[in-house]
Amino acid sequence: MSLLQHLLLLFISLCILWTAFANTCRKYLYSVLDSTVYEKGKSFTEHLINRTDGFECKVFTCKTKDGCRLQLLRIMYKGEVQVEEEEEAHTEVVSDPQQQQQDKSVSGSHPPAAAAATSTSHTLHPSTINYCKSAQQLEELLHDRELHKQKPVVFLQHGLLESMTVWCLHKDSLAFQLARRGFDVWLGNNRTSWFGQQHLVSRLHDEVDFWKFSIDEIIYYDMPAMIDFVRHATGQDKICWMGMSQGAGQLFAALSLPELEHYKNYLFAIVGISPACFLKKNPNGLILRGLMKIPRFFFGDREFVVGVAFSQLLLPKNFIGYMGERALRWLNIQQKPLPNDPMKGEWFKNIPLGCTSVNNVTHWFNMLRTGGCLRKFNDQEVYPIDSMLAKWKEMYHSGEHDMGATISSHDTNSSSSSSTSNYVPPIMVCLGAKDNVVDFEESLKQFGCDTCSSLNEMTSKNCSMEGKNNDHNTSCHHGAFKQCRILVEPEYGHTDFLWSEVDDKLLQNYNQIIGFVHEQSKLARKMSNASLACSSFNK
Repeated sequence: MSLLQHLLLLFISLCILWTAFANTCRKYLYSVLDSTVYEKGKSFTEHLINRTDGFECKVFTCKTKDGCRLQLLRIMYKGEVQVEEEEEAHTEVVSDPQQQQQDKSVSGSHPPAAAAATSTSHTLHPSTINYCKSAQQLEELLHDRELHKQKPVVFLQHGLLESMTVWCLHKDSLAFQLARRGFDVWLGNNRTSWFGQQHLVSRLHDEVDFWKFSIDEIIYYDMPAMIDFVRHATGQDKICWMGMSQGAGQLFAALSLPELEHYKNYLFAIVGISPACFLKKNPNGLILRGLMKIPRFFFGDREFVVGVAFSQLLLPKNFIGYMGERALRWLNIQQKPLPNDPMKGEWFKNIPLGCTSVNNVTHWFNMLRTGGCLRKFNDQEVYPIDSMLAKWKEMYHSGEHDMGATISSHDTNSSSSSSTSNYVPPIMVCLGAKDNVVDFEESLKQFGCDTCSSLNEMTSKNCSMEGKNNDHNTSCHHGAFKQCRILVEPEYGHTDFLWSEVDDKLLQNYNQIIGFVHEQSKLARKMSNASLACSSFNK
């Protein structure tokens, strides 16, 4: 091992020792982190967006059923939208004349802010209104809702040990590209990412019970809360969920459960970037394997390697940036160089590397040791993602698939969604053939290409849009599941779709992703308009 690798191992060891044996200093450390690091992470994300020409952002808060507050960020693009070719005119839906008259009478008897709150209280869900801090914020939300009502909503969800910041690192990041192309872009945060941790006080930070959460709580509570809030805030019946790694895995796992299956009806498309649904057994990489073998008690019982966050606060940005880039390589999850950006050091100072629970991280380590489908924290039960995908394939190809499934943005009752249970959301999966975390072959098989178990088989069967040259990406369409599109990048690792340097290949991949979302949003709009027309005709 090189000197730098020894230094990295020493650094990790010190962090583990700090976490395991410095509990007496926790209260002071958490008070520093609460007031400095987490606020700094929020400010940095807003800075990245606001410094990019034509962009600004707004922050919202939603609350999960178990009482955890999560902060969401909405990207607002003020520039000229890049209209897609053959873009069809949006169809305006005329509201009930009696309701219009009622709104006018209400607005005429109240001040502007109060009128907005009163006249639209029937259109905003109570939970959305409750989390508006003032009448002015409520009025702004209603104004933005009207302003962006024709924009398809795309919700971006980060992966493990990350926050929303990874979607907007530079001007060519995927979040900015989507906003420029006319989408209403929202960024989500799971609990205890820096944005998701701001509401916590030092007392709660030090409570062991809070830090007992794992992927199970993220699936059962965080995902539904974020989807419900965004749908209610925008008034959209369906949104697109785009997740990176754990951010994609948590959605597919949730949809595989009977009690959360109805959330598929709220999605006009799903994009999984390196989706952590089917994991590789004993991945390569000396350091990653070493971390997987460390006994759990060395990490403590609260936040995972809290010393990392403290180091991010104290160490110079150039050193943090250098070590962060090398760590991605040594963990064998990044294959391509990172962008040569002057803000690189700031990225690693502000993107959390330890802001999740020890339970969550060690559970992922356990799953990587054995591989296979995503499992619950008890390690006994498996999230039946494979069974769900097999069911969707059967429904789609037997003709039972309902493309016109629609549901009101105010309806969150699973029982009322039974009529749309045959809806199969369109899926796009982006896979790197050199992914060291996701099982590439198993993912390729489960997500639709039953006859292909390797990249060589895909190219030999001409499953390509760009040709058989490995310098280009490969997109498989011929597999059994026609509702799923698979984009394969032969030279990409686990994080390259978001972290690699900006080149023609990366931009081409982004164009394919955006094209897919645009195509599905147009189809969903057509189906929604047809459903409304049928309803009006029946009346």
